[in-house]
Amino acid sequence: MSQAIEFKPGITWRVIFALFFASIVLLPVSIYLSLVSGAAIAGAFSYIVVILFLEVGSLMNLRLSKQELFIMFIMIGVAASTPMTDFIYRHYLVTGPVGWSFIDPFTNLPLPEVIPTFYVPYWKEIEFSRTLLSSTWLLPMFLSTLQFGVLFIIAEISLTIICAQLFLETEKLPFPFADISAQMINTLTDRPPDRMEVFIISAAIGAFYSFFLYGINTLSLGLWGTNIQVIPVPWWDLTTGLLGIERLLPGAALGIATDPLVWIGGFLIPFNTVVYMFASSILVWVIGNNLALSFFSGYFPLWKEEWTFGMSLSLVWQRSMLRVWLIPQIGFMLAISILALAQNWRVVVKGVRSLWKLSAQSKAAGYPSLKVLLALYFASITASVLIFNHFIPEFPVLPALAVSLGVSFLNAVIGTRAVGETGYAVSIPYAWAFTIMLSGYPKIDAWFFTPVIGGSSTPTWVQNIKVAYLTETKPIDFLKAFVIAFILYTIFGVIYASVFWMIAPIPSSAYPNTLISWPVQAINQLMWATRQVFTLNLPVLLFFFFLAIALGIGGSILTKLTSIPFSIMGIATGISTLPAFTIPMFLAALIGRFLMPRFLGREWWEKYKTVVAAGIATGEGVLVGLVIGIVLLSKVGWILPF
Repeated sequence: MSQAIEFKPGITWRVIFALFFASIVLLPVSIYLSLVSGAAIAGAFSYIVVILFLEVGSLMNLRLSKQELFIMFIMIGVAASTPMTDFIYRHYLVTGPVGWSFIDPFTNLPLPEVIPTFYVPYWKEIEFSRTLLSSTWLLPMFLSTLQFGVLFIIAEISLTIICAQLFLETEKLPFPFADISAQMINTLTDRPPDRMEVFIISAAIGAFYSFFLYGINTLSLGLWGTNIQVIPVPWWDLTTGLLGIERLLPGAALGIATDPLVWIGGFLIPFNTVVYMFASSILVWVIGNNLALSFFSGYFPLWKEEWTFGMSLSLVWQRSMLRVWLIPQIGFMLAISILALAQNWRVVVKGVRSLWKLSAQSKAAGYPSLKVLLALYFASITASVLIFNHFIPEFPVLPALAVSLGVSFLNAVIGTRAVGETGYAVSIPYAWAFTIMLSGYPKIDAWFFTPVIGGSSTPTWVQNIKVAYLTETKPIDFLKAFVIAFILYTIFGVIYASVFWMIAPIPSSAYPNTLISWPVQAINQLMWATRQVFTLNLPVLLFFFFLAIALGIGGSILTKLTSIPFSIMGIATGISTLPAFTIPMFLAALIGRFLMPRFLGREWWEKYKTVVAAGIATGEGVLVGLVIGIVLLSKVGWILPF
């Protein structure tokens, strides 16, 4: 892929200015919206800021390069992200009523009395304080930033470069969603007339549809406090109601997603992969849920107890995931990880060799050698385990090290391969919870502080490096820019979170979403910590482990004998994806394969389908950002002090 590419730098003073702009100006907006409505606006900001900087730069005769535009587009959302409000949530966990309603099964004390102080300061010290800019928060913030910031990022960077070499340079997977971002960036910078026309029309269509999907609802809630919903968000629920599938198949989860980005994915993902995703998703969440409630209810008694007629799609998904599919997915994903390594060992060996002795092109991309990458990976993981062991010395250190090293690598490999084929990541779910239960460790501190278990960001980062290839951007600049954005949102995130906390208590009516979502989040977290959720079922785990092995081997043999295409990653992605998402993708895949070429011409469709997808995504992002901006402007008058 990269053999003919002449990489150019993407980090310039204009990019750094844009990242500062995002953290200083947009980050407080993101924090406010997340506290008030739960809306995640950072992604929409990326579209607005890119277009703003592009047009202002043109007026000032400072035209942005596509390399600069790429770094801006990917990193604006990172620089405006809001993870630092998690520390305020921790304060609520030990001072709010939910935390005090749970009892630690090991000590029989209320949880706030035994939640470790390196996770959140002792509740009596912070009960009435409303700021993170205090010495009492130094240890929890430093430890969290070091463990899940610095060390996590070092491990992810190492895994990202290794997986990029494996799945971009060596195996050359398609990464279908990377084309959307690349087409938007290339079209906006180069502005070829034919592509600009298609892009603008598609953006208008995306904005028009998104106005009815998100705009009317957001404006009505923000301006008048009335929920007017023209199109249901995020899906049309076909689980319950007059047309609910529960009448035919009790326990089934069915719906159709309404976001256009889900649909356009079906245009880009290989057709055979979409078919396997659709089939496995229906088999698991529709047929499997029903069978677990009927014929196999003896294996899943809690699911039979909890399911009731009239449960919504989201509730059926949450409860069936915990009561039915948690253990099967762990077994299935473990097997898929092993299969992916076994079936592609030549790719792994070739990729490792290419990193061991870097080619001129790999050096131009900025990749360090494999020795450096492995040293960084093992050092960061080992350091995180040693830190974990220092604060939780009674937890067995060898299982913690094995899980941290092994699951991080497996998550990176299986997740990147899945994103490379389908656009959607998969991972081994609840790996740390499984480790705690399997180890027999009785205390709750290990539920609140863990070693680094990485690989979760690697698939997305590798996809972004694919975008870097398509925009001729030096890939290492993407990773450098992420470090800069991380530093910015950490510093400004603490400051702005404290400011909003000083203005009004959190949770409170000043920030309505926290009154709704934080109690639910706390209940879910503390139910895990008090062992009211997880039931270890080894026979079920082993059955699905060997089922995945059999499917993988049988599918490969079938392909060799009959030439029928087989996608184990399509199956793996499908079993972790609701039909609400795979049905639209399947329908869009049928439209893109049979209808679009007929009405628009096959050559035209193949040439412009990614431009259409990029335009729709841009239209949606800009519309959502503008609508939320209007709501914010209407509320610039803050709460009166009386």
